[in-house]
Amino acid sequence: MAHGDRIATPSRQINCDAERMRLDGIDFAERFRDLLRDARASNVAFYPVSPLGLPTIPFKPEGGADLDAFRRMNTRADTLKSLASETDGVAIVNTNDLAGGLRRVANDLRAYYVLGYYTNNTKWDGGVRSIKVRLKPKHDVIRARKQYRAPTMEEIAALTPSPGPKGPSAAEKAFGELARPESSAVVSADGPFLFRNGVPATRFVCARTDKVRVEWLAPSMPSTMAARLLDRHGNPLPVPLTVRENGLTEPHRAVVEFSLAPLARGDYLVELSSAVEGGRKLVALRIE
Repeated sequence: MAHGDRIATPSRQINCDAERMRLDGIDFAERFRDLLRDARASNVAFYPVSPLGLPTIPFKPEGGADLDAFRRMNTRADTLKSLASETDGVAIVNTNDLAGGLRRVANDLRAYYVLGYYTNNTKWDGGVRSIKVRLKPKHDVIRARKQYRAPTMEEIAALTPSPGPKGPSAAEKAFGELARPESSAVVSADGPFLFRNGVPATRFVCARTDKVRVEWLAPSMPSTMAARLLDRHGNPLPVPLTVRENGLTEPHRAVVEFSLAPLARGDYLVELSSAVEGGRKLVALRIE
């Protein structure tokens, strides 16, 4: 044996045989159908281009037409045509004008419309359904997707965002301030500023004999503001509240002041709304 000659070792031969058996066991026709199905489901279009140009009938080395090779060549071209037609693309095959074929692909991708509709078929089984798109007048030419794959219930559920944890409402946050110890309450620089019988307070836990005052920073005129007294469930109560401006301090504050004598024991909300700012502020109070 000359230097440099190679022989197939047993391990290499085993690997080659295993690979040959693996390829022999693949159903390529089924894989091609799966490829078309997945492409339709993902709205993917194929534009295959064959560089062979316009082929002629091949000949055998010993002479005569090689019809088997010609059939294999047509099969490959038909596969490219199927890949394009089943996914609403364009196949550039059996032509020597590759530049013209690529211009056709470019023109096809340059302008298109995406049409949506609601199907009457509510059977979500993952099956493939046929669709037809027609234009009026009939002499207009249109090329559109011929079918689509319906989603399954599991796929629809996976695409539906699950609702996240619901945060506390503005009223729940206001009532939560009543549960905090007096020493831990923090007054924001923007308010609200609370006063019970003229004395500053950090939360409203009051008696029926008390008189309360709520102040907020007033970015707009008090004439654009309105105040209401609400019960624990947010329903308005027939207790008139008036908003006035405290011009003694800078910046100016909107002031709501009222007596608790007409109210029974329980939890309430003082609401201040501004038509200009579009805001809504709540303060909770408790009468014990």
